[in-house]
Amino acid sequence: MSARRSPWTLLGVCALAVVLAAAPARADDEAPSGPPGGTMPTPNATPQNNPSALMGNQRAATFGIGYGKIGKSYYFQLHTFMEFSLGPVGLGFALPLNLLSPFGADPADKKSAYGGVVRREDWPTTLSGATVGHYFELLRTIRYGTPTSPLYAQYGQFYSYSLGHGSILDRYSNALDPDHMKPGLAFAINRTALGISLFTDSLAYPDTTLLGGRAYVRPLGFGEEPGFFGKRWALGVSYVEDRTAPHALNGKTAEVAGIDTELQLISNSILELTPYIDFNGQFTDTKAYGLHIGALTKFTLPVLSSVNFWARVEFRAMQPGYIPSYFDATYDVTRAQFPVPTTSSEKYAECTTGLVAKASAGKCLAPQGGLGLTKLTKGIFGEAAANILNIVQAGASYYATPGVKNSQNLMMFVTLPALSSFKASGYYLRSNFDSASEIVKLDERSILSASLMYDVFGPFWLVGQFSRHWVADYSADDLDHEHPLKYHGVNDWHFGAQMYMPF
Repeated sequence: MSARRSPWTLLGVCALAVVLAAAPARADDEAPSGPPGGTMPTPNATPQNNPSALMGNQRAATFGIGYGKIGKSYYFQLHTFMEFSLGPVGLGFALPLNLLSPFGADPADKKSAYGGVVRREDWPTTLSGATVGHYFELLRTIRYGTPTSPLYAQYGQFYSYSLGHGSILDRYSNALDPDHMKPGLAFAINRTALGISLFTDSLAYPDTTLLGGRAYVRPLGFGEEPGFFGKRWALGVSYVEDRTAPHALNGKTAEVAGIDTELQLISNSILELTPYIDFNGQFTDTKAYGLHIGALTKFTLPVLSSVNFWARVEFRAMQPGYIPSYFDATYDVTRAQFPVPTTSSEKYAECTTGLVAKASAGKCLAPQGGLGLTKLTKGIFGEAAANILNIVQAGASYYATPGVKNSQNLMMFVTLPALSSFKASGYYLRSNFDSASEIVKLDERSILSASLMYDVFGPFWLVGQFSRHWVADYSADDLDHEHPLKYHGVNDWHFGAQMYMPF
């Protein structure tokens, strides 16, 4: 079993890295570790936690009052959210207050609420890592720089965090369950010749799940004036672990390590193109390796620089049981209950339930014997996004492993952030489905969020929101590696008025 490491060791590494990076950075020290020309538009998967995204991520203070449904009960809602930036420094916090309505209150919610009125999940009292993390997360964000800046640090909520090309850690969210949020930490240094990125999903030890990072070097980038390949060719190494991964048979950590290389082949004001290769190994109940060969592109219209298109395509060759982008947007759920095909006689008995922990899913997906170590399966991945005059931002991604049941995944989003009196946002994620007939379906494999805002006058807006998300059940007494958290899907909605004041 791998040693369990506290996230506070990450702070020590960050401090050392700051010392190493203390020398003044030149103008060309900013070395992107994601898609060329910056990342694609980010979908607003959690509008109830990230309302500023509805306004095109413009920093603002919002004060809202409304009425809505959370789980099985109805609430009068008072929410305060503030996010602002001072140069490279950003700060955000939130104060939720949900008061149980006497009309349509679930008896269990009324019993648990403070005074039968104040929702307990917003202000928990049970002493645990999750509780500490919840109160830390009222301070939503403290940030310096961006992930591609020469120096970057961020504490708080992460709605879509990736390392490198996303073949290991891809758009991970530590705010997937709004009732049990976690205060994460990310840190990065990007120099011309080398860089490092570090991440943990929660500082509320022992509630920490993920620890990981990526380091890269540009072997030809040292010296005063590195040439074309010196600045654009990079080699990287990544490692991410889930230190408390639930397994059916043991309590090992889930570990994924990889090496990668990329070359920013074209980079100008119109077109950017970066081919890359990632090779990863997953070390869980079933060891498996995967190869990712892809390209990242960005296209900008020659005249209208505010019209941008992104695309990413990838071919995958994988041993049976390999799960691409292992730590993905839904990982906090799939780490505990990952859908797998119905078992056949030669597969493990643990797969008969159809839902197992992700760390154990490989042994359900892989054939037994030597064939499982040598036969490669082929996979595909594609995504595209567009930002048109900052009026419309939209995108979609899809990936699947042909021949492997429940391996199709689809994400779509659209945002209208710039219209003067009307804002809209929609996000849909469907994971681990098997056929086209299952694409549109709300169950434990789906996330859906939609928001509409209308400017009545001045800073006052009418707001309507709907979300389908997952909530963890912490009530069981035997939560451990063999009895992990179980999640269930819930539908929440809210309508009301909001005062929005941009900074």
